[in-house]
Amino acid sequence: MYSPEQQRVSIPRRRITRRRYVVDVAILASTTIVAACGSTLLSPTAAPPAPSPSNQTVSVKPTTPLLAQPARPPTATAPATSGQLIPVTTPAPDVAGNVTTRILISASVTDQPLLDKLSEQWAKAYSNGSTIQWVSMPGASLPQVAERLQTMIAGGDPPDLVSLESGQTLQFCSKGAFAALDPLIQRDHYDLSDFFEKGIQQYIWKGVTYTLPRGMSNQLIYVNVDKFKEAGLALPPADVNVASWTWSAFADLAQKLTRRDPSGRVTQYGFMLRTGQLRGGIGQWIWANGGEFFNKDYTQCTLNDKAAAALQFMQDLIYKYKVSPGPAEGNAITFDDEFLTGRAAMIIAPAANVQSYRKAKFDWDYAANPRGDGPPVTTGGGQGLSIIKGIKQPATAWEVLKYIVSPESLKFMSATWYPARKSALDYLEGLDPKLPPHRRDIARQGQEIIHPDPATPLWLQIDQQIIEKELSLVWLDKESGAEAVKKIVPQVNDFLQKNQP
Repeated sequence: MYSPEQQRVSIPRRRITRRRYVVDVAILASTTIVAACGSTLLSPTAAPPAPSPSNQTVSVKPTTPLLAQPARPPTATAPATSGQLIPVTTPAPDVAGNVTTRILISASVTDQPLLDKLSEQWAKAYSNGSTIQWVSMPGASLPQVAERLQTMIAGGDPPDLVSLESGQTLQFCSKGAFAALDPLIQRDHYDLSDFFEKGIQQYIWKGVTYTLPRGMSNQLIYVNVDKFKEAGLALPPADVNVASWTWSAFADLAQKLTRRDPSGRVTQYGFMLRTGQLRGGIGQWIWANGGEFFNKDYTQCTLNDKAAAALQFMQDLIYKYKVSPGPAEGNAITFDDEFLTGRAAMIIAPAANVQSYRKAKFDWDYAANPRGDGPPVTTGGGQGLSIIKGIKQPATAWEVLKYIVSPESLKFMSATWYPARKSALDYLEGLDPKLPPHRRDIARQGQEIIHPDPATPLWLQIDQQIIEKELSLVWLDKESGAEAVKKIVPQVNDFLQKNQP
């Protein structure tokens, strides 16, 4: 089934921590296509029961190392209503009997009961013994999931689907490990219009779609409303089109929100800056100022004066304006805790953090990211589901994929998977209207203007081996933004020249 000759690709660890993971991906030589149609689901207000034996979940510790079918018309589905479970109304004929479709995923404690409910609803719709099994890795990072996937592929026992973010996905795509979805989307006239466009774009490799998003969250500003009231300040705008919400206005506001005791020690920061990541960090500021990391073909690094100015502004927030902690102090407490304890009045974080931030003992809300010299922008990504090339039942895997990312399924999962579908976000924004956030429309705006991560499988390596290393000097105030860019560009260009996929 698999080629004895295995291509290898490094899958570096995201900078969630400083450890690095290098993953060798065994690539499947066989190719397949897949098959078609509809599915529907349930409401998030129903309590999920324990999984049945036919829909078991397999937990994997993080340390443990498509045939074409004729197109069919789409299945009509009913909308989900509060407190009601809606089964898959018309089972797809392509789904094989007595087959278990396995999905490799990093599932949280919150996710798992909901995933088990999805499995249960699927099994109820199919009397032929078709089931879904979640191969869960509780608490695992996505690089660990990628490492587990390559181990399963190399061992000749791959899952049918896997949930990864764009960085890992593109690395597997570049070596031919995932099945192309475009022939199936076109054959079934599968409607993508309900997905946010940016959610689809981030999984396209060389013009081919390999993944459908299950969740996607932009990153925007969270504000501590109580701190603003105490300072007698108006909240920042919750509209990305407000031209007066500039970096200068942002820095001025952050200074007014910064508090010091008589000794000069900071007791409250106006803002908590993220320096160690792309999303909500360097990507947000560089792209907001009109900079770009690469040209369209990803053959050249294009960081320029606009990027340098963005990096300099980030450094200035720490050392000139003194509104955000530096690396030493910032590493002593997590970003979320800095905000949740009231020690920072503003922070850029995923819109999806709603549930965890509702634990705060103060009122908070959303606000727009400040504008640089470029168009309004947010950062973000999420995760998507891909079909492994060469599996035994690709047609069934395609049906399961469509079921998991259906509007009804994503409404059901919306409290834990921030919606990649517009209809699911509409549903989520209508829940708990008395709880924060109060200005929810800004999150929808943010979904529409996400700047995707660089769409090259080399990005994670470039980021960790070159960019992160050079920018560490900027965050320590030992190098300017311009000096860092001057060093980064030739190193990246040399790397691109030697490692083009």
